[in-house]
Amino acid sequence: MATDWFTVKGDGKEFYCKVQTILQYNSNPMYTISFGSKTEFCVTIAIKLDTVAYIDRVEYNELCVKDGVLPDGGTSTIVSVALWTIKQLFPRIETFTLTDDSYLYCIKKSKEYKLSLAYDYIVKYGETWYEKKFKAILPDKFYSDYKDSQKVLDLPLDPFEYQSSRAPFLIKYKDVYSSTKTPRDFITSLRETYGREYCKEVGPWLNRYMECLKVVMFKDSWLIQMPSVLQPEGYELTKLTKVPLNQPRGGSRKTRKVQKNNDGSCHGYWNLEENY
Repeated sequence: MATDWFTVKGDGKEFYCKVQTILQYNSNPMYTISFGSKTEFCVTIAIKLDTVAYIDRVEYNELCVKDGVLPDGGTSTIVSVALWTIKQLFPRIETFTLTDDSYLYCIKKSKEYKLSLAYDYIVKYGETWYEKKFKAILPDKFYSDYKDSQKVLDLPLDPFEYQSSRAPFLIKYKDVYSSTKTPRDFITSLRETYGREYCKEVGPWLNRYMECLKVVMFKDSWLIQMPSVLQPEGYELTKLTKVPLNQPRGGSRKTRKVQKNNDGSCHGYWNLEENY
């Protein structure tokens, strides 16, 4: 297995990039590309096919930057730099695949509470985080069902007695539920009521509520097409002649087999502001 190291700059931040090449007998080589700092990797992308890469791992860690601290909201920066770097190093890649089971941790350095990032973005913007930030798409056969299922978010709420019998976790929020008109209004009102505690309040049950409403996401079928990948401001790619000391953790993680619906995962902590 051969390993190459780079530094990559973009949007005012600098990261290490580690490219591991696995040669295979009578087959194309496989690659694992990881991005982060000397001590942590936060983005891992795997390539097993000539034209397809899959986003295997995305996490937030404030240490995932070459120097200083990666700020809250920096997840989109490191992902943007990673995608553009793949375009530079592997120009044959046409598509990124991913499984969007993304979530955010509600408290830094704790995994006790988490909130579905995809569903939270759907409530706020009508799009997932990857869709809004990176123009992720679904195949045509899924897209209309995905969008149609969101219409329920703006329809009148079901009677509280009926919905709470199906979803007892709603009982605590009866007053808020009764004072709002639609599911989107209900979740938005909870966001305003609980403020920074919203993530801890809603995270444990948001997935189940969206499933009760029959909002579908087709999480295994998302794609990012290479023409949608944009160059980060001030981008630079430099190959290193020496291996950095204190090599980051996380790059030796075993990647999953690429299938039609790949089984990669994307998860991590994002800050609870508009730009997460």
